[in-house]
Amino acid sequence: GLLRLDFASSFMVNQLKINGQRDDRSRANVALDLRSEPIGLGPGSALTMAFSSEQLLEQDREGRFTSLGCVLKYTRQLGARAELDFLYNFNARRRSEDWLIQGTTSQDWSAVLRLKDNGQRFKGWASLSYDTKTGRFSSSYLDCAVSLVKNWHFQTQMNYDFLFRNFSCDLYLIRHAGRIMLRASYRSLSKRILLEILPR
Repeated sequence: GLLRLDFASSFMVNQLKINGQRDDRSRANVALDLRSEPIGLGPGSALTMAFSSEQLLEQDREGRFTSLGCVLKYTRQLGARAELDFLYNFNARRRSEDWLIQGTTSQDWSAVLRLKDNGQRFKGWASLSYDTKTGRFSSSYLDCAVSLVKNWHFQTQMNYDFLFRNFSCDLYLIRHAGRIMLRASYRSLSKRILLEILPR
């Protein structure tokens, strides 16, 4: 079908006995998620929509929140090797008490360029996000990997936070050996070099 609807509900009871006194607390959560299959808008382009809502109920009125969210994604194929995504994200969180309504609202735009994994030596993706509430770019990411020689790969992950003007870069040299992976990494934030043996 064109639409998919998911519904989830949870209920939790917590009972504690401290210094001879019993403390009973409970909370409930109800979530509703509606998403569409990709809607073709022409050769090489499609639109996907997702809407979600969540109600958090607690005994304490301060913990009763309602969250609403919406994500629109437009995808454009760029030949056989790449695709470009434009995403709009809106999220609102509200709590009402008598006549007072409190909460936050956020919305942002993102552009994501992806290289398809078609067995080529180079693959990765890059993104740039813009916060419409502040009127500024918020963050950018780059994740790419290059196949060097047989079973050897070089990978880098970069992130720039426009708000705090913080740049981080992680570098990896990876060797695949059967069921394990040998990885040497350097992380700019901690300024450390790590040698790891990881299962594949």
